[in-house]
Amino acid sequence: MKDLPPDPPVWTPPPERWFDRHEHNPEDTTAASLARTLSAMWMTLHDRMRLPLPTRPRNFTAAEGEMARKLIAKLGPATMMVWRQCCIYVKKDETPEEAFRNLLAAKGLYDE
Repeated sequence: MKDLPPDPPVWTPPPERWFDRHEHNPEDTTAASLARTLSAMWMTLHDRMRLPLPTRPRNFTAAEGEMARKLIAKLGPATMMVWRQCCIYVKKDETPEEAFRNLLAAKGLYDE
Protein backbone atom coordinates (compact mmCIF):
# COMPACT_ATOMS: atom_id res chain seq x y z
CA MET A 1 0.00 0.00 0.00
CA LYS A 2 1.26 3.48 -0.86
CA ASP A 3 2.01 6.11 1.75
CA LEU A 4 -0.35 9.01 1.93
CA PRO A 5 0.92 12.32 0.56
CA PRO A 6 1.97 14.91 3.13
CA ASP A 7 -0.66 17.25 4.46
CA PRO A 8 -0.97 20.49 2.51
CA PRO A 9 0.20 23.65 4.25
CA VAL A 10 -2.37 25.24 6.50
CA TRP A 11 -4.03 28.25 4.93
CA THR A 12 -3.50 31.43 6.90
CA PRO A 13 -5.66 34.45 6.21
CA PRO A 14 -4.01 37.68 5.06
CA PRO A 15 -3.50 40.44 7.62
CA GLU A 16 -6.71 42.16 8.60
CA ARG A 17 -7.63 44.93 6.22
CA TRP A 18 -9.60 46.96 8.74
CA PHE A 19 -9.36 50.10 6.62
CA ASP A 20 -11.51 48.50 3.90
CA ARG A 21 -14.42 48.32 6.32
CA HIS A 22 -13.83 51.54 8.26
CA GLU A 23 -16.65 54.08 8.15
CA HIS A 24 -16.30 57.39 9.97
CA ASN A 25 -19.07 58.36 12.36
CA PRO A 26 -19.43 62.15 11.91
CA GLU A 27 -21.06 62.44 15.33
CA ASP A 28 -17.90 61.12 17.02
CA THR A 29 -15.64 64.17 17.18
CA THR A 30 -12.92 62.72 19.41
CA ALA A 31 -9.28 62.99 18.40
CA ALA A 32 -8.98 59.19 18.47
CA SER A 33 -11.83 58.82 15.99
CA LEU A 34 -10.29 61.39 13.66
CA ALA A 35 -6.86 59.73 13.92
CA ARG A 36 -8.35 56.33 13.08
CA THR A 37 -10.14 57.79 10.06
CA LEU A 38 -6.96 59.54 8.89
CA SER A 39 -5.07 56.25 9.23
CA ALA A 40 -7.76 54.45 7.24
CA MET A 41 -7.53 57.15 4.56
CA TRP A 42 -3.73 56.86 4.42
CA MET A 43 -3.80 53.06 4.13
CA THR A 44 -6.61 53.13 1.56
CA LEU A 45 -4.59 55.56 -0.56
CA HIS A 46 -1.55 53.25 -0.47
CA ASP A 47 -3.74 50.27 -1.34
CA ARG A 48 -5.40 52.03 -4.30
CA MET A 49 -2.02 53.31 -5.57
CA ARG A 50 -0.83 49.69 -5.42
CA LEU A 51 1.96 50.58 -3.00
CA PRO A 52 3.01 48.42 -0.06
CA LEU A 53 0.90 49.12 3.00
CA PRO A 54 2.72 51.16 5.65
CA THR A 55 4.01 49.10 8.55
CA ARG A 56 4.06 51.98 11.05
CA PRO A 57 1.41 54.58 11.76
CA ARG A 58 1.96 57.98 10.18
CA ASN A 59 2.13 61.13 12.27
CA PHE A 60 -0.41 63.51 10.77
CA THR A 61 0.04 67.27 10.94
CA ALA A 62 -2.48 69.63 12.52
CA ALA A 63 -3.21 71.05 9.06
CA GLU A 64 -4.06 67.57 7.74
CA GLY A 65 -6.34 67.04 10.73
CA GLU A 66 -8.12 70.32 10.06
CA MET A 67 -8.53 69.48 6.35
CA ALA A 68 -9.96 66.09 7.34
CA ARG A 69 -12.44 67.75 9.70
CA LYS A 70 -13.65 70.02 6.88
CA LEU A 71 -13.92 67.10 4.47
CA ILE A 72 -15.88 65.04 7.00
CA ALA A 73 -18.17 68.01 7.70
CA LYS A 74 -18.93 68.32 3.97
CA LEU A 75 -19.34 64.63 3.14
CA GLY A 76 -20.75 63.29 6.41
CA PRO A 77 -21.16 59.52 6.68
CA ALA A 78 -20.19 59.05 3.01
CA THR A 79 -16.63 60.29 3.66
CA MET A 80 -14.86 56.94 3.37
CA MET A 81 -16.96 55.78 0.42
CA VAL A 82 -16.10 58.95 -1.53
CA TRP A 83 -12.46 58.71 -0.40
CA ARG A 84 -12.15 55.14 -1.70
CA GLN A 85 -13.54 56.16 -5.08
CA CYS A 86 -11.29 59.21 -5.38
CA CYS A 87 -8.17 57.24 -4.48
CA ILE A 88 -8.59 55.21 -7.65
CA TYR A 89 -8.04 58.31 -9.80
CA VAL A 90 -4.87 59.64 -8.17
CA LYS A 91 -2.28 60.88 -10.65
CA LYS A 92 0.49 58.34 -11.21
CA ASP A 93 3.28 60.93 -10.87
CA GLU A 94 2.17 62.06 -7.39
CA THR A 95 3.87 60.83 -4.26
CA PRO A 96 1.54 59.40 -1.61
CA GLU A 97 2.07 62.52 0.53
CA GLU A 98 1.12 64.88 -2.33
CA ALA A 99 -1.88 62.78 -3.28
CA PHE A 100 -3.01 62.59 0.36
CA ARG A 101 -2.89 66.38 0.78
CA ASN A 102 -4.62 66.98 -2.55
CA LEU A 103 -7.42 64.57 -1.72
CA LEU A 104 -7.79 66.03 1.78
CA ALA A 105 -8.04 69.50 0.28
CA ALA A 106 -11.01 67.99 -1.59
CA LYS A 107 -9.93 69.25 -4.97
CA GLY A 108 -12.90 68.53 -7.19
CA LEU A 109 -14.94 66.73 -4.53
CA TYR A 110 -17.34 69.56 -3.81
CA ASP A 111 -17.93 73.20 -4.66
CA GLU A 112 -17.13 75.87 -2.09
